Amino acid sequence: GCALVLGTGAEPRSFPLPSLPDEVIAPTVIDMETALNKQQLAALLDRIECTGDSALGRDTRSKVVVGVVGNSHSGVLILENLRKLCEEHAGSEATSLRIQEVRLMTRNGDGCRLAVWDGQEYRFTNTGLKGRAAVFARRFLTLEQEELRGDIEREPWPELNEIAIPRTSSPGSGLPVEAVVGCTHLIQAVGYESSPLPPLCVDGKP
Repeated sequence: GCALVLGTGAEPRSFPLPSLPDEVIAPTVIDMETALNKQQLAALLDRIECTGDSALGRDTRSKVVVGVVGNSHSGVLILENLRKLCEEHAGSEATSLRIQEVRLMTRNGDGCRLAVWDGQEYRFTNTGLKGRAAVFARRFLTLEQEELRGDIEREPWPELNEIAIPRTSSPGSGLPVEAVVGCTHLIQAVGYESSPLPPLCVDGKP
């Protein structure tokens, strides 16, 4: 017999944004694919207009607060890009960009889950971090099982602020207002959902 394979792909999943008070400026939403590219991410973050008066010796660089929702593989790679941008632009006068805060939002404050080798097979193969993402998480982020950090000492990241989203916040209920207020940009890295299947017909019939 014949088999039909449909490779329709997937689209990034996201939480609905909450209704914000009139006086609060909604954050600029950056799609996950763009955020995974450090150069494109830097270009978008640097578009905020500078404020202040350089003639008075004030820091006129843009101060951005980036909210990142999710700490699975894509989220951690985005955090790695943000960490690099924090380091690159911290003392540079050649750019207007200054990342003031990276706000990592996770369900109930859960730390990063690592894939674990138990001697026979890997546990958490689908949900656990592996490779580069696992190395970065061990160096800079809270882990679900801190003993898996091994002999790696956690390094400081002053701009990082880890925020717990109540577990009652489901994709249908949106993000909490207090987590979004103050963010100039928001990146959602909460996985993918399958793209809809196209209409299928056989001999002209559905």
